[in-house]
Parts: sequence; structure tokens; C-alpha cells
Amino acid sequence: MTSSTASAVHGTAPSLSARRRRTLALVEAVVGVNALGGMAYALGGARDVPSEWLDGTPFDSYVVPGLYLGVVVGGSCVVAGYTAARDHQLARPAALASAAVMETWIAAQVALIGYRSPLQPVIAVTGLAVAALAGRR
Repeated sequence: MTSSTASAVHGTAPSLSARRRRTLALVEAVVGVNALGGMAYALGGARDVPSEWLDGTPFDSYVVPGLYLGVVVGGSCVVAGYTAARDHQLARPAALASAAVMETWIAAQVALIGYRSPLQPVIAVTGLAVAALAGRR
């Protein structure tokens, strides 16, 4: 039974190629670690980020956005990177989920505070790249 036949029979996603898994694991790890660092910075007060950026948003401080960045964005990337590195059957859906989280994070950020950093388009493009790598058969 081929892997695609086994996937169809057992309802699992076909495995990613080794090269694609390594690429996803690396990209997800970099984004995940950066998101966790961003959370630590936000929870530490984000002293070099103007608090005026939060005017007109539901947030009085960077605590809630920072927690979301670390736990949801960083967490989804770390899980996706781990599953890719381990060649787990959930590597593809985990990467697609983390890509969706990256895209929605950036879309919400730009909608709430506007364009503020070159990292915003970098993460948007990274999320699209992750989706393309994970979604391509």
C-alpha cells in the first residue's frame, strides 16, 4: 500500500517530503521563538513601543496582545515546528493552522494599530509561505 493509499484508507494527511518538513520546522521555530520573545517583551512593559499605538483599541496595555502573541502565535508555531521535525501525521494540518494564526494576527494588528513595522509584511509573507509549503501535495 502506498503512502497516499494508506492516507486515503486511514484518513491521514500524506507525509511531507523531508526537505519540506525541515524547512517548515526551521521557519516555524524561528517565528515561534520570536513570538515568545515578543510576549516576554510585552509582559515586561514594552517600554520602547509607544502606548499611543493602543489608542482606539480595546487594550490599555500590551499585556493581552503580548499573551496572545506568545501563547497563540508562538504556541501554534512551536507545535507545528515540532510536528514537522518529528514527521508526525499532524504536521501538515498544524502548519496550516499556524499559517492561519499568523495571517489573522497580522490582519488584526494592522486593522487595530495600522502599519508600524517591517515585521508585519514579513510575518504575513511567512504565513503564506508556510501555507504553501504545507498545502502543496
